[in-house]
Amino acid sequence: MKYAIEATALSKRFWRKTALSNVNLAISPGTIFALLGPNGAGKTTFLKSAVGLLRPSSGTVSVLGIESRLLKPRDFNEIAFISEQQHLPGRMRVGGLLRYCAGHYSNWDEAYSQALLDQFQLSRRDRIGALSRGGKARLRMAIAMTHQPSLILMDEMFSGLDPIVRDDLMDALIALAQDCGCSICFASHEMSEVERLADKVAFINKGRLVCCESTERLLDGYRVIEVSGSPELLEQASRYAGVHKLAGNREWLRFLFEFKSTGELQELEGRLGSNSHVQIQPAGLRQIFRHLAGRERPEVLQ
Repeated sequence: MKYAIEATALSKRFWRKTALSNVNLAISPGTIFALLGPNGAGKTTFLKSAVGLLRPSSGTVSVLGIESRLLKPRDFNEIAFISEQQHLPGRMRVGGLLRYCAGHYSNWDEAYSQALLDQFQLSRRDRIGALSRGGKARLRMAIAMTHQPSLILMDEMFSGLDPIVRDDLMDALIALAQDCGCSICFASHEMSEVERLADKVAFINKGRLVCCESTERLLDGYRVIEVSGSPELLEQASRYAGVHKLAGNREWLRFLFEFKSTGELQELEGRLGSNSHVQIQPAGLRQIFRHLAGRERPEVLQ
């Protein structure tokens, strides 16, 4: 299979600092994939290595079957990279920048470009320097999408945007993925957006891949449980396999429960017994990530 992105033993060092350490990751075509992790975890380094902006210290990373160091300008007809840090020429107007970009892509679709401008409420007459942060994010997205690439990589594009702008961008991405089979890989620490958008997630911490799993399967494997009862019962519950304490005192305990089957969840409920009050709620990616990041033992799940 020709993966959208494939990393093999990928490592990147900056002098004495290791930004990525032995990352093995394969993203299937047509997947909306999220890279999660705290600031400085290695997400940006991974994306920049994938598109050839950084050269790996060891290992390899390929996009659409092409090793990153061998990418040619023509290959970017099928690849788009967007970052909040990308400079936009403030003195230009939107239309001028689009005309400039059109000359670099053989598959630029002018009709689609206009449709995106209408969708994002942008005018070709708008001066780029006068656009809001959300307007600039919409413009970056329009440029990336107009040539309908096979792969879009995005670095923290949702950070700091208001909910309406985030919804607009996510709706456009979902439509592109559904209509054209485009693969999308984005780095983010906005967990709620990831839960809505991503088919699959990877957690990176301190340059290491901690976990890679489908979003649905990951969320299905955890619950947040709050139980009240005697101190003895709570002490016993905190020692059960799969229990990861979040908060509590002598009267109640809240914990993250990790399980592989509904039978394990039912068994836990039975152990807690009728002498306790139990509330079970779905876990969020933020709670799961905090747990995984605290393990400090990297593992790769294919």
